Amino acid sequence: MTTLKTRETAADLSPTASPIASVTKPSHWRRICTQVKRHPKLVTTACLLSLLSATGVFLLYLLFKGAWSQDKNNVAILHTILKMELAGEDTLAIEDEPQQVVTRTYLTLEPYVGADGWQWINRFGGTTTYGQQNQRLIASCAPYSPVYLVCNLSEIP
Repeated sequence: MTTLKTRETAADLSPTASPIASVTKPSHWRRICTQVKRHPKLVTTACLLSLLSATGVFLLYLLFKGAWSQDKNNVAILHTILKMELAGEDTLAIEDEPQQVVTRTYLTLEPYVGADGWQWINRFGGTTTYGQQNQRLIASCAPYSPVYLVCNLSEIP
């Protein structure tokens, strides 16, 4: 009998014999869950940062959702808005086109043109008229976003 047991054991160890138990790697999902359990603070921080980033992108979208147009120099306008916010200005001329200005409201445009001696005469819709002796300055303003206006200034002699 001992010889027979020895032969069975040797047969079980042969490479052609079927395995009794198999060891498999844990699934991808199980490995992710294990890592999450090991590093909860890191996962919480990553979730909060992604939520904060998504909120920031959404707020920027809401602020400038109507701003992108093919006929405007958007990069120069956005650069001017950034400079205006950093400097704390209410109205600022666009670098590429000095006849265009970015302003917050019609009321903040008046001191800007008033610095050159123009006085308010009339406003009809998006067009405001300023006067200086026998000359006229027409400011045609259009909303760039819910917060900013882009005004084209044209002087009429």
